Amino acid sequence: MFFASDMADGTNPSHMTWSQLKSLRKKKGVTLGILPSAYAHMAGLPAEQSSNLINKAVTRYKENFGSDPEYFAYPYGEFSTALKKQVGSYNFKAAFGQQSGVVYAKSDFTALPRFTMTDAFGDLERFQLTARALPLPVTDVTPEDTLIKDNPPLIGFTVTPEIASLGKLSCFLSGAGKAETARPGGGRVEIRLKDPFDVRRTRVNCTLPDDTIIPGEPQSWRWFGMLLIAPDLDEDAPPPVVPDEEDDTRDE
Repeated sequence: MFFASDMADGTNPSHMTWSQLKSLRKKKGVTLGILPSAYAHMAGLPAEQSSNLINKAVTRYKENFGSDPEYFAYPYGEFSTALKKQVGSYNFKAAFGQQSGVVYAKSDFTALPRFTMTDAFGDLERFQLTARALPLPVTDVTPEDTLIKDNPPLIGFTVTPEIASLGKLSCFLSGAGKAETARPGGGRVEIRLKDPFDVRRTRVNCTLPDDTIIPGEPQSWRWFGMLLIAPDLDEDAPPPVVPDEEDDTRDE
């Protein structure tokens, strides 16, 4: 569980106190990690301001628990290349975004994926689906920075050679449904966008049915996700009415 230290320092009854956090930390199977001290949009902040937010959170954790925090989460799942580098300079074992996907040995441990389980996307069927998910290993991801400069961005990645067939690969964008893709060769996948993003955060999810069929077991899916940020768009702008943004696992 990740928490922001300013909330624990405050008196808002909607947030846990340090005493409650200490009690929770003693429970079997519970690990506490940190957010920055305030739940803020950090991607694009000046480095000094980001450092202040992280340093305060680290300090308050150490003051209360007597050790350094091992895990960090980016608020809203937003990070940039510069922020990842900054977070990597700390002694965290791992830092987490909110892009969907599966952790494996070659994952970027300064920006690990995780599946969001919310009221809208947290039923048992989806939990089982994501629990069975396998990594879709990729390299040469574009855009290099999730904080996009061009809107719409050029999106692409190269699937590593151990995945032999990409014929059933599908990609989906939150707010737009199934995306048009091109495969120029060599495992390269490119997503062709006609329209710019109209919300601050856009999820890109690409899935491929795993070809390892186990009799009596349900289908597993290989999964790669990105969370792209259009920093010029207003966080509070009303979202368009669209299909479920996580309906991204089946080739319709």
